Amino acid sequence: MFSSGLEKHFTHVFIDESGEALEPEALIPLQSASPDATVVFSGDPKQLGPIVRSPLALKYGLNRSLLERLVDGFDEYMAEEEEKKAKGEAEEGVSFFCGKKGAVVIQLRQSYRAHQAILESYSRLFYFGRLTSYASPTITHSLLGWSLLPNPEVHNIS
Repeated sequence: MFSSGLEKHFTHVFIDESGEALEPEALIPLQSASPDATVVFSGDPKQLGPIVRSPLALKYGLNRSLLERLVDGFDEYMAEEEEKKAKGEAEEGVSFFCGKKGAVVIQLRQSYRAHQAILESYSRLFYFGRLTSYASPTITHSLLGWSLLPNPEVHNIS
């Protein structure tokens, strides 16, 4: 067996866009992590997921990312928080969930890239309405005068 000499070497492992990574792919860098390493999976399991073409891989559930599997239960937690909020029992500003064995899930609440009208539907569908736009109108409205814009009235969407 080939040995790189880096087994159990790294104290920190960062896997960016892990919501798109196949689960076995995301496990590869963990092989070089020390037992007490800090591991950070960044990404969004509600956006682009892994692309699986193998029927066998699909059959065995490899069409989920490791990040999606790790945050299972977070939606239920957020739904409970929404119920508490409706009853006036929730803390304001709750944006993270401490899971088993010290795992922490942090939810993005401020988007600096999307127009509020675009953000609104998926905020409601996937993020319990907690995701809001903080993008500058100079960016979000920069193409409203573009001649090839299919709907020139798009700026009236609210």
